[in-house]
Amino acid sequence: LRRSSERSALLYIDLDRFKYINDVAGHAAGDALLREVGRQLRARLREADLLARIGGDEFAVLLHNVDARGMAEAAEAFRRLLADFTFLYGGRSFRIHASIGAVLLDAATPSAGKAMADADIACHLAKRRGRNRVCVHRPGSEEREAMRADLGWSTRLREALAGDGFVLHFQPVVPLRGGGDGECYEVLLRLRGPDGRLVPPGAFIPTAERFNMMHELDLWVVRHALCRLAALRAAGREVSFSINLSGQALALEELVTVVRGELRRLRLDPRAVTFEITETCAIASMETAARLVEGLRVLGCRIALDDFGSGFSSFSQLKLLPVDLIKIDGGFVRGLAGDPIDRAMVASMNDIAHALGCRTVAEYVESAELLALLRELGVDYAQGYHLAPPAPEPRWAVQLARA
Repeated sequence: LRRSSERSALLYIDLDRFKYINDVAGHAAGDALLREVGRQLRARLREADLLARIGGDEFAVLLHNVDARGMAEAAEAFRRLLADFTFLYGGRSFRIHASIGAVLLDAATPSAGKAMADADIACHLAKRRGRNRVCVHRPGSEEREAMRADLGWSTRLREALAGDGFVLHFQPVVPLRGGGDGECYEVLLRLRGPDGRLVPPGAFIPTAERFNMMHELDLWVVRHALCRLAALRAAGREVSFSINLSGQALALEELVTVVRGELRRLRLDPRAVTFEITETCAIASMETAARLVEGLRVLGCRIALDDFGSGFSSFSQLKLLPVDLIKIDGGFVRGLAGDPIDRAMVASMNDIAHALGCRTVAEYVESAELLALLRELGVDYAQGYHLAPPAPEPRWAVQLARA
């Protein structure tokens, strides 16, 4: 290209539903699908064009001697081809589609790496805009720069997963009525930044969700938290952990298998492990949530419904999920002292949870006044900065037992 006036185009094609087919029909089906997609794409190429598989479900197409219009038409033709394609395997049929990023190449293109990065960014923009579409790389757009920042975060997350760049923090969950069942901590995730400072999850979780990395984060947290818990209990401490699961974890079929294997390997009492799922995620996928909850409860683990009260059908849906603890949404707890409606809501949630055999936890307890009100309402547990902030070591101060 640098020695001619010819223009070419690079298409970055990412199959949108590959993981679903891989999970539902098995890896053999996934391999067969990739081979068939390769054949379908190759059949539409000219003799001078090139096709390569560059990732698990990603392909690159190099189109020679095309202008911007020809590039856009070819990309759209590939999109329609895959959207209309039906994959048959094991007596079942599956539909797929693809997100495609396109970039025009000419003598000014600095390198193959830069061209691939630009096409990758355009592909991710196509996914961000709803999938099953083509996005053409446009230098300097604000959305493109935002996606480039996201890709920077995704690279950091990949490196953290590969090199233990994540760390766990622990916040005590304190009993308000009686002595409780020993020490209990919610496990929280932090990312160690390049300067050693810890990055809170709000800064990197959105990127992990957009780049479908939450499954890996969930499994990392589960494995490391259970190892830490086993070490503490082996040292003679009566301690339990509450581990957060993302909304994407609800569909993670291997999660129950991983938990079962870790409990056996570590010889860990499953009653010392609670898994938290948010109410909004559970309501959005009730059948999937119910299957996961049942699978974890069969192992002997407990389940907590987090952010309870944030959904629109909390009370009617609650009886459909066999949970052990209800974590009252912090928005109600914060306003408890000054808002009679919040106080009535917390009292109602607490009473209904108890009627269903669940214990209750109040989060975001940030003052002695809130703590006294929660005890007065009969809430079972509390956590928040008034009691103790998250810390890298699970420490149970003497004053917590007297909270």
